[in-house]
Amino acid sequence: MTTSPWSRGMMIIMAIVAVSAATYVAIALAAPTPKVATAPVTKVIEQADDESDAPPASEELIAAALKAGTITYEESLRQRAYALFDDPRLRPNFQGTVDGERGLRLFLEIDKKEKTLSKDLLADLAPFRARPNDPISIFNRPTKVEIGSTLGTAAVRLASHAMTTNSVPPRPWVSRLVLGTNVRIWIQGTEADLIPYEDMVGKVWRAFPDYFVHPIPDDAFVYPLPIPAGVPNNLYNPDSAIDIYFVPKFTFSPREPNDQFVHHGQARPWPPTQGNTSSGYVLIRTGFDPVRTLHLIAHELAHVSQMRFDTTEVENDSQWLLESTAEWVAYKVMKSVKVTPKYHYDALDPSAPPVPGKYYRPLFSRLHIKLDQVNHDYSSWVFFFSGSIDLGDGLVKAIWNQAAAPGPDGIYAVDPVMPLADHFPRFTVRNWNHDLVPRQWPYGVSEHDGTFRAHLKPRPVVNVTFGGPGMDELDQPVEHLAARYYTFTFVDSIRTVTFENLLIDNPHAHVWAIKEIGGQWKEPEDWTKETEKVLCRDIPEENVTKLVLVMSNSHTKDPLPPHPLPRVVAEAAGCKDVIGWAKATLRVKDDLKDVSYASSKVSLRFKPRARDLSYEKPNREYDLLPTAVTWTAAGTTVDGCTISGQILVTIPSFLNQPLDPSRPAFGYLNVVGLEHGDFHSVEVSATGPEALFTKTCPGDPPTVTTHAFEGGWLLHILHEPNIFDGTTAIYKGTKKIDFRKRYGFMELLPPGAQLPQIALDALAQTSDDPGSLLYTWEWELKPLPGTTPASPPPP
Repeated sequence: MTTSPWSRGMMIIMAIVAVSAATYVAIALAAPTPKVATAPVTKVIEQADDESDAPPASEELIAAALKAGTITYEESLRQRAYALFDDPRLRPNFQGTVDGERGLRLFLEIDKKEKTLSKDLLADLAPFRARPNDPISIFNRPTKVEIGSTLGTAAVRLASHAMTTNSVPPRPWVSRLVLGTNVRIWIQGTEADLIPYEDMVGKVWRAFPDYFVHPIPDDAFVYPLPIPAGVPNNLYNPDSAIDIYFVPKFTFSPREPNDQFVHHGQARPWPPTQGNTSSGYVLIRTGFDPVRTLHLIAHELAHVSQMRFDTTEVENDSQWLLESTAEWVAYKVMKSVKVTPKYHYDALDPSAPPVPGKYYRPLFSRLHIKLDQVNHDYSSWVFFFSGSIDLGDGLVKAIWNQAAAPGPDGIYAVDPVMPLADHFPRFTVRNWNHDLVPRQWPYGVSEHDGTFRAHLKPRPVVNVTFGGPGMDELDQPVEHLAARYYTFTFVDSIRTVTFENLLIDNPHAHVWAIKEIGGQWKEPEDWTKETEKVLCRDIPEENVTKLVLVMSNSHTKDPLPPHPLPRVVAEAAGCKDVIGWAKATLRVKDDLKDVSYASSKVSLRFKPRARDLSYEKPNREYDLLPTAVTWTAAGTTVDGCTISGQILVTIPSFLNQPLDPSRPAFGYLNVVGLEHGDFHSVEVSATGPEALFTKTCPGDPPTVTTHAFEGGWLLHILHEPNIFDGTTAIYKGTKKIDFRKRYGFMELLPPGAQLPQIALDALAQTSDDPGSLLYTWEWELKPLPGTTPASPPPP
């Protein structure tokens, strides 16, 4: 029976693999040797910030009373309105912190249920629902002067009843359209009082389209509340412009020491309303510095634009998405008009004073707390900043388009646009901030934000020092959408650092590494899919002095399981990698052609396979790290054609994967110790479908086609004795094998080896063909300097 060289080669390879597999299995079944325990490490966890609960919010106290049945639903709406403006009629047991942004939800809820509410309730709520320029609005109540506050100074408080002798009537409202915009601004005073705000609003409006969308114009002349007799209906809403009202501080209250709980701005819905969309208007408090005022204008305008997409995000209490994206829009607008967004940075910075009027802790001290919670709703702007670095400034608009569709809300509207499995881990790595390279990572480079605070750093951080061999687990709990940060430091006697990822099968668990080598921080690396990562400190480019590991959880609701945990192992023994080189030639000669193929001299590096550290095996298996082979062909065919050219074959790495000889390009090394045979096996395949040379045949013009590579093995050594240079094991040799000879490959097998039946059956189907298929292999491999030899030299 005659077979082609390819068929013959495949049958022979199958036979050899069968012998090889049998050998490897026999070795693997050898009895294990127990492993000795490791030394301790020093582990210090930075003190976390105080995580005591925030003072209860009035909304929460009212909601609890409603749930308990101690108040009616209508009374809950009334008390929520009182709380929003610290009305004296607020019940004492509902006094708590107040966030003015919650007003948007309240007013949308009232609008939606207006037809079901009593006339008395609607009358009570009318002053809170009216536009500020409406005479019935709470902003147009007379004020009275109270002398002798707790601070010993005069304080102005809104009068809750009719005018008295010491009351001051409200100032008239004035307004103007801002040139080049669809915004009308209002204030109680004179037109001169509007000038500073006019410039700010114009800047915000013009910058807005680069990051979000303008709001829906409102319905001109529409005013759904009762209008006093004789008053023109265009007095309160004279055109379709978006109205921004600049209003004074709403109240002075003993509940507001140091101005901590005063709301700064609000957005409110306004017709046209259709389905889940609405227009709106804005209230901005006066008396702030220009940076804060510009910030508030952009933020509240973003809220009105959000209602263009979906008001149900407010009704569903997706406050995190509302506020974080509005803050991102405000941040981008401020950067575009060259204003440093101080208050955005303060919301992140543990060293900054509290954000006025907000009960928050800085985000960079709370990255171990789930991102999508209420206390993170403003400071989470930086999450979208990180995403926009990677995905562009259309990110937030795309998220709101997703939120507008039926279905996902909040964080679930983010995931389809900004996949959390990809972008949440990148966000957690960026937050390391102070030691990041290259330029696409740090927030503070000029391409992203040259004013971002470089000193910002996550805390708490787990600091681990290996003073000797040992092991440490990444054992801090990781909530959903949260991260933990670890730094590892190694004394000089530690020569090998191994990261073992025991959570590799969890799709929501992510580990990124930042290495310091030679005093330089390297680009972050994603180790999420690495079963094992070994750093060989005997190699200069892997001599890590510090290692930062960022462990994050991209799940939207569940924490990571407490077991098993990733771990770092430090060893005094040098790295067990094996390095060296190999080269090969192949001559294919028969009655049709005579072609020679030669490889380049290829650098090889093999990395030990991951194994159970609880015992030692009698052999050690290695996988080849990525490399490349250049093959050169030269020869002729019987019909006068020439075979020539060069090809480059890249060999990928298949770390810790089952050996699969069907792969066209792979590498594998197996070393057996002295007690079990003292030999090594090494296979490096270097071919593939793209391995095509040029075949040129005579003619006018010549015919040029391709010629498939007839070989592929850079090395295929099943058994070669180990040799020693002093105490260092060396794996080297030279082999010549002619696969055209029926029993030529027997030279690959150990002395006295018996062929399995599959090999005998394969040989029975072959015959001695004329010519040759002659491989010549040369190789030399040895452990990296400073490593323990694979097997001791003979005594």
